[in-house]
Amino acid sequence: MDFVFMLQVKAVATRSNESIREIEQEKSSLMLQLANYNKTRPTVKTPLSGYEKQKLMSLEEALKPVNHLIEDLPRQIAEAKRNCTMPKDGLTEDESASIMIYTMEWGETSLHKRLNVALRSKDNNKIKPWFPYLKLFMTALQKLP
Repeated sequence: MDFVFMLQVKAVATRSNESIREIEQEKSSLMLQLANYNKTRPTVKTPLSGYEKQKLMSLEEALKPVNHLIEDLPRQIAEAKRNCTMPKDGLTEDESASIMIYTMEWGETSLHKRLNVALRSKDNNKIKPWFPYLKLFMTALQKLP
């Protein structure tokens, strides 16, 4: 009886050791997959991909491609710039005005409403004309504390 009991204990211990080895191997495999995840993940191109490659330009130049979408845009640009002379936050006048004009409200053709419609569409053809403005706007936002 002691012999049978010892065989059973040995069998349980052997199975336990095998299970532990299998778990350790699985853990090692998962850790390796996790370590390689960022290396093997495919690059996803979003409709916004590429705006950051635009050159920085004045607010007037950045908004030229969307001028036809926004009622009274030249006057709105002038107003934003009037309110953003000599910014004290380290931004240029154009960068500061790009934030100001985004926050201005003048009805259904307000810049922020038109931009958000384009962004929500996820249609690259509707978003691409906004790239110069997005470059200026995002550059300004990144400079803020």
